[in-house]
Amino acid sequence: MVMPVDTLVEARGLFERLGFTVAPDARHPFGTENACVFFADGTYLEPLAVGDMALCGQAAEAGNPFVLRDRLFRQAAAVPGISGFALKSPDMRADRAAWERLGVSQGDMLSFSRPFRKPDGEATEVGFRLTFAGRAHWARIVLFAVEPIHRFTSDRSALTRHANGVTGIARLVLAAGDLDEAFTLLEPVLRSPATVASDGATMAAANVALEIQTPEAIEARYGVHILTGDGPQIAGLVLSVNDLDGARHVIDASASHARADEERVVIPFGPQSFIAFEGGRS
Repeated sequence: MVMPVDTLVEARGLFERLGFTVAPDARHPFGTENACVFFADGTYLEPLAVGDMALCGQAAEAGNPFVLRDRLFRQAAAVPGISGFALKSPDMRADRAAWERLGVSQGDMLSFSRPFRKPDGEATEVGFRLTFAGRAHWARIVLFAVEPIHRFTSDRSALTRHANGVTGIARLVLAAGDLDEAFTLLEPVLRSPATVASDGATMAAANVALEIQTPEAIEARYGVHILTGDGPQIAGLVLSVNDLDGARHVIDASASHARADEERVVIPFGPQSFIAFEGGRS
């Protein structure tokens, strides 16, 4: 999950106060930087900041789709926010070809590598190929497939243990004024049909469910007011915890604006998005 923020210092402080273990800062070669939060189920959050404005500007001029989509989101929506999500791909070029046939491919492919230090201290590089999906006039959401091109798997076990007990992402909550319009992007990208109900729709990815709802339905369920622009946008994340009461104690100590009920705890993330915690009770 890509989560544009003003600075990594502010983002790190927020997530650590909420009981998350945050990975060390990492810099992309095109000027953006992140401080990720990894989960045991293999999903993760990517708070994303602009670390080098000049380098990002050069990348944008060269047509770098990652930087361009991040810039579009920051111009159209409030930060911090949730701009999009990545899908792990075994064959990025095949995914791109499929998306081109279906008319949802956006922008150029992107390949890059960056320095990485293994847990044992050894310095190496990690590399990735990315391809993007979306609509040119939809600035508030970006979807992309990522294919790792390095040959090792990093041990993240220490980074997936969180004081709040979060084990992974249960659901993504998307806001859409026009549900049918949202399906024209999401169904071909996820290769999954939407199940429509009276209060919205659901879709299934490999390891995360998606809720697509109207802004009114989201406000009624999660208590967060959403203002939509053109196209769908990601309104929030629902995270899984083993012990909701235990998570509540960690969160309540640091989040003065938490909204809690018997089912979940909801934390505002910026003015128009949220992070929710759901799970079992002790």
